[in-house]
Amino acid sequence: MVWPFLTGLGVSLAVSLGAGALGGVILYFTPVPEHYLGTMALLAAILGVFVGGFVYARQVGTRGLWHGAQVGLGYVVVAIIITLLVANHPWQTGTFFGFLAYSVIAGGLGGLVGVSSG
Repeated sequence: MVWPFLTGLGVSLAVSLGAGALGGVILYFTPVPEHYLGTMALLAAILGVFVGGFVYARQVGTRGLWHGAQVGLGYVVVAIIITLLVANHPWQTGTFFGFLAYSVIAGGLGGLVGVSSG
């Protein structure tokens, strides 16, 4: 079951990247204030994890909540690794736990929808 997980994780990263790029284009070409950048990034991550959880759970076909939450946790691990490699400062505790909760919930919900649609 490693390949379906990696597929779901890859899809979640790709969708997040695409949604983040779309958010950047929206911020650049419209009068939307830049203080919405954090919210747009969080929404892009939630959308990506939801779709990744959907894809993974649909491929596996059972236990959608569990498999979707795994994609959420995997996404958080990848985000932590990227943050440690790129950023000068780590996340604040509240920000980390909020992101962790949003990711696990979004992945679990995507997994539930993925299992019920397949």
